[in-house]
Amino acid sequence: MEVNPENIHLSLTELLKGTNKKVPNEKLLAKLMEKPFLTNSDATIIFNCCRKTILRWRKGGKLSYILIGGRIVRYMWCDILECLNLQLKEKNMPNQTRSKSFKRRQNEVPADSSSLRN
Repeated sequence: MEVNPENIHLSLTELLKGTNKKVPNEKLLAKLMEKPFLTNSDATIIFNCCRKTILRWRKGGKLSYILIGGRIVRYMWCDILECLNLQLKEKNMPNQTRSKSFKRRQNEVPADSSSLRN
């Protein structure tokens, strides 16, 4: 996939389809693409999510990052695109893996059912 604002815009549109989140416009993406490294704020604009989500993705290994001086976090475009493609694959994946774990938790009954009474 060629890295240009139109392709990123199309991928984001596909990812956010069916949600109430807005996709950043192509002009904003083109301006962000001029930067060699992206900040947390830039990533939140691209993915239209909060900083905590970006932090959770970093800790979970979904989003690679560069640590500068032990405190400053930056992202490369290739890492942003990799994360975007990963999310698109997860979205298009059948819900079987998600539903199994949900059903398992839903069907679990505590060993001591008296704890459910008040």
